[in-house]
Amino acid sequence: MITVEYEFEETIVTIMDPDGRFEDLQLILRQDTFCYVRQWDESTGCFQVIQCSPQMIDLMMQSYHLQEGTYVVEGKNPVWK
Repeated sequence: MITVEYEFEETIVTIMDPDGRFEDLQLILRQDTFCYVRQWDESTGCFQVIQCSPQMIDLMMQSYHLQEGTYVVEGKNPVWK
């Protein structure tokens, strides 16, 4: 299950593991500025957080379908080479 919520200037996407083995994964997206990826860590009692750009999230999603290899991205709209 996935939920999408709009809060002020942020969009929060929560992705739940259908098998219940992993904690929810959240993307906190602020258009054209930054993104946070976070997941609750039971052992530390806090969120593990990664900060990146919206372009990095886009590349991460696109990379799911790529074959093994090294790719160079040019421009804002990626062209895989």
